[in-house]
Amino acid sequence: MSIQKVIDSADILDIVSESVELKKSGSNYKGLCPFHSESTPSFIVSPKKGIFKCFGCGESGDALSFYMKIKKLPFMEAIKELAARYKIELEVYSNKKNSKYYDLLKESSKYFRDALLSGKGKPAMDYLRNKRGFSQELIFNSGLGYAPFNGLVPYLKSKGFLVKDMEVVGLSRSGKDLFRNRVMFTIFDYSGKVIGFGGRSLDNTLPKYINSKDSIVFKKGKNLYGISDKSHIREKDFAILVEGYTDVLALKERGIKNSLASLGTAFTSDQAKLLRKLTNNVIIMYDSDKAGELAAERAIYILKSEGFNVKVCSLGYKDPDEFLKKESLENLKLKMKNAEESFDFLFRRYYSGESVIEKKKMIYKFKDFLRSLPNNLELEIYLNKLSEKISLSVDSIKEVIGGKSEKTKVKANSNKLNSLETQTLSCIAKDPSLLEELSSNTSFKRSKISFLIGATNDNIEEMIKLFTQANKINLTEVVNLEEARLEVISDWDMKRKRDELEDIEELLNFESKGSMLKAYYEKKKEIDSGK
Repeated sequence: MSIQKVIDSADILDIVSESVELKKSGSNYKGLCPFHSESTPSFIVSPKKGIFKCFGCGESGDALSFYMKIKKLPFMEAIKELAARYKIELEVYSNKKNSKYYDLLKESSKYFRDALLSGKGKPAMDYLRNKRGFSQELIFNSGLGYAPFNGLVPYLKSKGFLVKDMEVVGLSRSGKDLFRNRVMFTIFDYSGKVIGFGGRSLDNTLPKYINSKDSIVFKKGKNLYGISDKSHIREKDFAILVEGYTDVLALKERGIKNSLASLGTAFTSDQAKLLRKLTNNVIIMYDSDKAGELAAERAIYILKSEGFNVKVCSLGYKDPDEFLKKESLENLKLKMKNAEESFDFLFRRYYSGESVIEKKKMIYKFKDFLRSLPNNLELEIYLNKLSEKISLSVDSIKEVIGGKSEKTKVKANSNKLNSLETQTLSCIAKDPSLLEELSSNTSFKRSKISFLIGATNDNIEEMIKLFTQANKINLTEVVNLEEARLEVISDWDMKRKRDELEDIEELLNFESKGSMLKAYYEKKKEIDSGK
């Protein structure tokens, strides 16, 4: 593919040296960073790896990203200029797989929106504006709409779409509209494509909510409502997990744009994996009833098993929407600030008394939580915490829940580190400041050493010592720390790009060439260098 050829041909030393005066330093080159003011060179170029890194301001990347940054060009413009520079003819690539379904769903969303804005959409608009209190701006920008009693199927047929395709994506049944007299919530996937709908009935005699069925482009258990607003989650570095569409929108209306909801199902491990692309911090804000607390409990197990830091925000009202109608936004933010750590939420939920029998019951209830923990260090921490809370020894707790049986152990090999994790841990032990540089890398957040994120320089050494001793891990010797740091940062960046391959596959099925090519670029170079 010609895009790959452009990226392959871009020589980082050639491109960087046009803007930076470089001097050889071992196998690398050093110079003054062009992206911030400095008097001592902290900008390093590695021709061997094809990357640059400034240890002053943190800028890093490959030849193409440097060219885009220094020239202030968007991706495709940079590709075109470099293609001309290296005399490479660009090809246009387009993958049309599933595009007819995405086109159909996108057109349906437009139909629902237009219906909402028409006279026949007045009941739905009254519901959104008056009962829910949503602004016109939120309604227009969030994919909200109205499904009349009929009309979608004829409309789509007039646009050239086939009824059989409407049935495939769950818009029609037996040639008739599936969604009727419902407020419509458009569901977007991670990359912003329309993949389905949720419909809220305006007739109290019918089921309140129905969702699109699973289809070739939509899997309820693998998507989250609100995931397309991923920039806000990255910016805040935490996500708020709520129960429904209107909870997400109520928070968004008040300027809190990093919330998500499941799609008519319990929270799943696939949804947790999707969320790990953006953050490893979650606040659960489910409804304050028994069903909501049980759902929060189950979500904690899943999130902890995927390595998340989890807190629970108990509002004392039915849901976030009701809270915001009766309390101030400042009070909600205070509730979030004081959210309970997941262990404390479960302890409060499980506690029923100080008798021996009640303590034993509590320990049994904690089994699933302890099993969900991703490494032995966390297991030891929470066993000790539980021990202190109920005034029983760790050994006594282990005996109640099965001692050393496999049921109470972390899964086999879950505590084994790969070579990159071992090398990284060795470097952090020498230089704790490396942890801060890696903490925003989504692949590092999913690693077995992500438990270090948030640790202070004072306790990092002790945490590493406990972890290595508990898991019988030998750190590697770091001879040249500067080069080792550069290599570790580079390798994690490469791994992040590889791990985002799922995003590429999604985008390759979409008509947006810009998105597809950008995703392809982000993946390319080190998959080769990693061979």
